Amino acid sequence: MTRVNVSVRLLRGPDHYWTVAQECGDEGFTITELWKLTNGVKRSAVVKWVDAMVASGALRTIGSRPGTPQAAVVYAVTRRTPPARPEGGRGDVRLNLWTAMRSLPQFTVTELAAAAATDVVPVKRETALEFVRQLASLGVLVTVRPATRHVLDSGVYRLKPSHNTGPRPPRWVKASFLYDPNVNRSIGDGDGESAA
Repeated sequence: MTRVNVSVRLLRGPDHYWTVAQECGDEGFTITELWKLTNGVKRSAVVKWVDAMVASGALRTIGSRPGTPQAAVVYAVTRRTPPARPEGGRGDVRLNLWTAMRSLPQFTVTELAAAAATDVVPVKRETALEFVRQLASLGVLVTVRPATRHVLDSGVYRLKPSHNTGPRPPRWVKASFLYDPNVNRSIGDGDGESAA
């Protein structure tokens, strides 16, 4: 098996929906049109996202699309940036860890967990350690001083400037590679086979 670096754009989730909504411009989009530009998400997930964006004021209705079933409602973006996601979600710990990594010149795992923790989103040392191990194994972090066998928290790390690509944390996808949503590419080697 040959390892390959995969350039990919994930066609699902709020980030993708927002990108598509912006690309539709003044012409706008219907829920069905947006849903057809995803890769296998449930239509109800798109409906839920559109409803939330309309409620937040990020989207507005601009009319209906003639020739569609029941004259489907057309939506358009009202601003350049999406509204912030509500706190307390599953991704907040990774987001806080990533934000702390980007702001600290170097850190230990304990320092990172403390810097990332808030009253609303506590960060366990073990969670920070796992995130650091994943990113270090892929070359996203530089090991300034390796951890000793007996004192795991003695390691000091820093984020490589070339991987400080934006505010959203890289995330694992089922295809066994780390994905950076800020630049729409994988980090490290993909786990796919090359077509020879």
